[in-house]
Amino acid sequence: MQSSWKIELKNGCTEDGLVESGDGAIVNAVRHHYLQSFGHRRMDLVLQDYAATATVHSITKEGKHTTHHGLTEIGAEFGRIFKAHPEGESTFKLEHVVATGAPTDTNTAMVVWSATTPDGIQHGTEFLTYNEEFKIVKQMSHYA
Repeated sequence: MQSSWKIELKNGCTEDGLVESGDGAIVNAVRHHYLQSFGHRRMDLVLQDYAATATVHSITKEGKHTTHHGLTEIGAEFGRIFKAHPEGESTFKLEHVVATGAPTDTNTAMVVWSATTPDGIQHGTEFLTYNEEFKIVKQMSHYA
């Protein structure tokens, strides 16, 4: 099932072979966040994807845990991520999205992706919780 919501892919982003299932509105919110906001390196769009009080928890491949609260801290973290994924030197592939939505469940998504950067290949698994306005309120990420 490929979502019909068209996104212009830039900066080495692809969703070729994307496997998606579940709530279509959540799947499209995920696709927008990863492929439009992040993929276009648009900090303004990235931050619009998060609620003002959002929290992001991450565990790096080295086992380091970080927590970022609110848009200022999340923006600083994405500034670091943008530098690690320089335009023209990186690729990003959205591989799997599994989404559940209200009214029977909370608005959640599990996302699997891979990226190639100047520092090597990275794989990520992220769990996103959305509010009723499709803003991310919690993100839990593991990078390998």
